[in-house]
Amino acid sequence: MSDRFHYYLIFAAMVLLAGLETYCGTEALKDYQHPIETVSKTYFLSGLALAILALFKPKLHNPLPSGWALSGQRINRLLWIGFSAYLLLHLVYWARPVFEEYRIDPQFADMLPVIKTMSQRWIDGQPVYDNIAEIWNGIRPRYLPAMWMPYIPAQFMGIDVRWTSVLLLWLGTVIAASSIRRQYSLLSILPLAGLFYVLNFLFVRERQTLGWSEEPVVYAYFLLLGFALSRRSYWLSAVAVGLCLLSRYALAFWVPVMGLFIWWRAGFPQAVKWAGILAAMLVPPLFLPFGWDKLELFYGTPGEYIEQARRVWTSETHHVYKTLGLAKFFSIEQIPLLHRLVLILGLAAPLTLLGLFLLLHRRIGLHAGMFGLASLKITLVVIFNFLEIPYLYLFFSSTLLTYPLLLAYLQPEET
Repeated sequence: MSDRFHYYLIFAAMVLLAGLETYCGTEALKDYQHPIETVSKTYFLSGLALAILALFKPKLHNPLPSGWALSGQRINRLLWIGFSAYLLLHLVYWARPVFEEYRIDPQFADMLPVIKTMSQRWIDGQPVYDNIAEIWNGIRPRYLPAMWMPYIPAQFMGIDVRWTSVLLLWLGTVIAASSIRRQYSLLSILPLAGLFYVLNFLFVRERQTLGWSEEPVVYAYFLLLGFALSRRSYWLSAVAVGLCLLSRYALAFWVPVMGLFIWWRAGFPQAVKWAGILAAMLVPPLFLPFGWDKLELFYGTPGEYIEQARRVWTSETHHVYKTLGLAKFFSIEQIPLLHRLVLILGLAAPLTLLGLFLLLHRRIGLHAGMFGLASLKITLVVIFNFLEIPYLYLFFSSTLLTYPLLLAYLQPEET
């Protein structure tokens, strides 16, 4: 069988797995037609299979049959502009009723009220990380800088800060959609449609995520990282990784593995340059404005999840037993075990993949250009599915990353 046949066969399997994963992470949680245990396992396994299959991409400079390529720079630009414009109008149209239905109020959800307070303190020149007396009798803000700083302009202008979420999510999506710049094909419509479907679900069906949380900003960062890895841009990937780390801890163990891969593939100087850009992204926002004493505050946040998890498992059981994740297969006494598994598997998954890749890539023809996205996907799948508090909004980062992975697969080889 030819490489072209393998190319289409693998892509067809990836599309089916992407559809299955997306369905389990969206509509399957709403229609209640399938046991939640089955949905959770299927979501987990389909995500892993997607990442592994991507590494088997055949190296073809022109995999598309005649007539399947919508070639030409002008056509490509018009397709991208049309998708971007329609998506923006769609998101703006559906965001307004979400904002009206879900008021920013700490009695319902404290994330955005805390972020608004932090932003206003920054504007006023006040200590950002002091306790907030007005919320829960003095809550301690712990958000990393890239989580709350994007909201400063909206807070300064006095507009609804959630427009920041809409704008950044739109930007992340259209950047990810532009990952195939030299050639769009009829096949690329499938991942673009998948991106649109997930965003539409977030704005129309799972409205609380936009209405009460800051998570769409994180989705934007991961989409940007997916684009950077698909274009194999080391400097942009370092910037995107910095933004991801300055908002969530999920990539902490993936970073050294990716650094080792860059060393192997591009050489030690390139790996040092990548690490230097990443350090320049992390150190100034974390420590220069707030002081090194905040390191303990940031570092201690993940460790507090165990106590928070016990409260959630006791009083908000739907966040464990009616959503995605594998926590439902554990008992409340095993929460510390789950926490350790997240830490261990968060490093073991990408490191094992790197070891197998280096051992087998020549023997079975694994694609080095897909390793960054594949290892990132596996890391997110493992970490989010073993979280001790599997809030649904966390999983959309992994679900959305599936579509930059598919677009990267369709990207023709460099000549």
